[in-house]
Amino acid sequence: MSNAKLKLMVLLLTISLLGVQFALASHSIKQKSMVYLNKKTKQFFSYIYAKDHYDYGHKAGKKFFFFYKFLGFFARLIQEPPADDYAEKTLENLSIYSPWLIEELQGLSNSTGIGIKNLLNIFNLFTKSNQCTVILVTGNATKNNETFLAQNLDMRRDNVKNVFLTHVYSRFLTNIFVIADIETENYSYVFCGLPIFYELPLMNQAGLGFGGNGLSLTKNITRYVDEKSGVSTYSIERLTMMRCKNIFEVQKLWENIVRASGRNRFWPHFWDNSIPSFCDKNGDIITIEQTHNYICFVYRNSTDITKTYNGILWHANHHQFLDPNLTGSVYPGEENVDQSTFLRAKRSVELLEKNYGKITIDIIKKIMRDHKGGTDKNGRDSSDICRYPDKNGSYTTVVSWIIQPKDMRLYFAHNTPDKTRYQRIDLADIFT
Repeated sequence: MSNAKLKLMVLLLTISLLGVQFALASHSIKQKSMVYLNKKTKQFFSYIYAKDHYDYGHKAGKKFFFFYKFLGFFARLIQEPPADDYAEKTLENLSIYSPWLIEELQGLSNSTGIGIKNLLNIFNLFTKSNQCTVILVTGNATKNNETFLAQNLDMRRDNVKNVFLTHVYSRFLTNIFVIADIETENYSYVFCGLPIFYELPLMNQAGLGFGGNGLSLTKNITRYVDEKSGVSTYSIERLTMMRCKNIFEVQKLWENIVRASGRNRFWPHFWDNSIPSFCDKNGDIITIEQTHNYICFVYRNSTDITKTYNGILWHANHHQFLDPNLTGSVYPGEENVDQSTFLRAKRSVELLEKNYGKITIDIIKKIMRDHKGGTDKNGRDSSDICRYPDKNGSYTTVVSWIIQPKDMRLYFAHNTPDKTRYQRIDLADIFT
């Protein structure tokens, strides 16, 4: 596709997003009985109660009909459909490992009038892997025996198409907050994004909070990458929010499920190999490095693994604890590798150690806004915790959030956190 056409798409998208936001507000006003409003932040939460996964897909399609059509319209403009057998292979894989997701797709298809294969093609055109920085602190690491999980989500802006996709995510998807309540599952949960297509989990009814980092795989074709079919990481993260109330249930689910991993980035595998982290109301925290054949659970007291103080965990986009020669992760010193992940990880633990025992919500915010750990010690760059494009990379931080599970509280910044105020959202009010 020509740059001129892509630029036109970005312009159309910007205009359309204004309409989307207006439609979302109008939609919320018209369905007051189905929408909660956080009065302090004026943030709307769409509520979907469903009897089962089919019903969830069907109701999501009815509630967000305009939005799925919106994606379909721009998918036709892009005109870059995946291989002809993509949909068939995806459905075959889902029938084996995630039949519940097929039920959701069937319900969504029936309510939107978009065929399942077309839905898959639309979803695939808009999914992209991200880079992120996550920190977790709890107990004695904090000033007041609190627990925090914080994440910066970064996206690439190296060409017009990726600028277009970044707009889709930062100006559209992360402005939609949904409460999913499926009767056949254990817990309702809050996410931002569009149901089924792109759900960015935040917290569930039991106070389990989520953050996650994509894994950067080696581009060296002579190195081994652990690749095999299974349940997509994206699907496991959704199941975790639906079925787990604490990190011990999280561990049991992740170690017993057949996990997909490898280079496949087609939907729903766009998050495969990623490194999820969770916090719970009991003050426990966990980070999981995983592929199909390998998994490592790191807890608040895993000091023999982390080699630092009790109660702090951190992660960027490489395996810090699993052997990269077994998984395929990039590693420090590898040639032709973006060094940002190593610099962000180093800076994260440096700040956590420096502030150990004194950490409060204000210090967490300060860490997520940090610009001192990259390649330019006096300015903003693409290797900072709070990222901006530069000559070394095109990633920029587009959203940031902080979770306080004990208080069922969320802080959310709809842009780079250094120039945006974190909105406080009390999720206890939402789940009541």
